[in-house]
Formats: sequence, C-alpha cells, structure tokens
Amino acid sequence: MAIVLFLFSIQLVSFVCLSVSKSQALYLAQKENRIEMAIVFEAKKILYHNERIRKCGFDEADLILYQNYETRQGSIEFMDQTTFLDVEYRFEGLSKRVRIYYSGIQIDQIEFEA
Repeated sequence: MAIVLFLFSIQLVSFVCLSVSKSQALYLAQKENRIEMAIVFEAKKILYHNERIRKCGFDEADLILYQNYETRQGSIEFMDQTTFLDVEYRFEGLSKRVRIYYSGIQIDQIEFEA
C-alpha cells in the first residue's frame, strides 16, 4: 500500500511540475506577443508619418529615420532602411530583431530573427 501511495505522489508531483512549466512557457509567449504587437503598431505610426511627409512635400528633415524607446524593462530601436524598418528590441532577457517590409503605409511582410 505504501508503494502505491509513493508512486501516486510521484505522478502527482510530476504532473504539477509539467503544468507549471507549461504555464510559464505560455506566459513568456504571451509577453513576447504583446511586445511584437506594440512594435507593429508603432511601425504603422512611423510609416504613416513618413509617407505623409513624402506625399505632401513637407521638409524631409522631419522624417523619422531612427527612433529609440527606453523603458525600465528594456528598449526598442527602429531604423528606416527605405524599403523596410529594422527593429531591434531587448526586454527582460528577450532579444530579437524584426524586419518590417513596407510599400507606402502598407506592411507587406514581417520577418522575425532570433
């Protein structure tokens, strides 16, 4: 009887450990997804701003070619490379590079690099 209870307790502890590790992985994935959605939202704002300046004949010195955001958790850096935005972010141990290809104000493709 003691062996059965021991084996049952080992299975229960294993199940709890697996559940916790899956929850942690989902939490980290959700956090990364929120960061990437914020990057895309900010990229759209930059693209709209730059396209309006180009189309309306405003001073090209007002173009946003480089933008850097610093927070307590990390930083996001946007660089306009004419056909794509090169975005690099570092947040709480996460470090990624994202390339957002565009034409006008339309985002054509997004590539994520580790």
